[in-house]
Amino acid sequence: WWEALAISLDSRLAGDLAFVMNFATPDTGETFVIELCSGALTVIAGQQHPNAAVSVSMARSEREAVMTGQATLAGQLQAGRGTVTGDAALLQ
Repeated sequence: WWEALAISLDSRLAGDLAFVMNFATPDTGETFVIELCSGALTVIAGQQHPNAAVSVSMARSEREAVMTGQATLAGQLQAGRGTVTGDAALLQ
């Protein structure tokens, strides 16, 4: 799913945006570092960045609802189906 997001990212719209985000799925032990830089989205599985600007933690079932288009990440987080630490504005 992360790779599909990276492929579908419109680098022209991403422009000069740059950030590092951690994403964790505690119920399955999955961790990811997601970095946006120079219009490219890079995903590293099995890692967490010590200085990420924002970190998201969400159960796999809640993430699957986002992956299948049944929910949005923002909607899941607003409903309390995950937690955000750091600069939550980057998720916009």
